[in-house]
Amino acid sequence: ITFAPELSSFVVVGTDAVMTSTNNGFTWDDDVLPTNAWKSVAWSPDISLFCAIGTGDLVVTSPEGILWDTQTIDNSSWTDIAWSLEHELFTAVAESVPYISTSSDTITWTTRDVATTNLYSVIAYNNIIIASGDSVFYSLDGIDWNTTTALAGTWLDVAHSDKNVVAVGNGDVFIRSNPIVGVSILGENIMEWVD
Repeated sequence: ITFAPELSSFVVVGTDAVMTSTNNGFTWDDDVLPTNAWKSVAWSPDISLFCAIGTGDLVVTSPEGILWDTQTIDNSSWTDIAWSLEHELFTAVAESVPYISTSSDTITWTTRDVATTNLYSVIAYNNIIIASGDSVFYSLDGIDWNTTTALAGTWLDVAHSDKNVVAVGNGDVFIRSNPIVGVSILGENIMEWVD
């Protein structure tokens, strides 16, 4: 699910379908998408576009969450997508090769190298993009990806506050990065994780 403040719209995707609400979630309109297990949707205020990813080689895009166009991406089992305001870039992560792909326009996607077996979640915060899965990775530009000292495990989701980045995994285990004080320290200390 994602929210576009500029449109006052929520959009959620699922198997073969999308639902949109323009009244704070009180009512929802649904529509059919191409056959797919759609997993995640993100909003870009910079290019005024929703982008949804799922299993296979398709992404769907929409400027308002109602009418959707189909684009292509490398074939994979895509799990999550996020928009980075600072890098003006969509980042999609997957649980199979390729694990990371990025695009500034949803038309041209570029595969990024990262050594892992599964990625489940991605977030963008200030100048950093963080992906979690069998490990936790970060990028300061969306192009080059670095590993962190996060313990080996299955990190299913990642989120941030102004002070920490937190990952949660199987067995109610969670880890957090060292406290963050400003963007520059976030970029430097994101490599150090504690459990």
